[in-house]
Amino acid sequence: MNQLDQRVYKALKFFADNTRAKTITVMEDDEAEYKKTVPEDVSVYLSEQNYIDAHGSSRYIITYEGIKELRVLEEVKNRDRTLYIAIAALIISLYTLASTQGWI
Repeated sequence: MNQLDQRVYKALKFFADNTRAKTITVMEDDEAEYKKTVPEDVSVYLSEQNYIDAHGSSRYIITYEGIKELRVLEEVKNRDRTLYIAIAALIISLYTLASTQGWI
């Protein structure tokens, strides 16, 4: 997952985990933490892509499109993790093979 996807994932996860009221409270009470979690450029991007709706009346700021994108990013994250685990398992297997054959 590239750096932009990681930042978008973090912001979408924040909006999915917090209700509109909780998000507004965090924005007002701890603005520095909010800006760290949801930087201005990411917020603009999410609004342009209709992943969040700051002016709606629903319980959550994240939209259906945002939830779909969050699921896609979670799948990418899981694939990355699976790839790293597979590479580690391959290295361990090769090391074990080499040590049992007396090559190292």
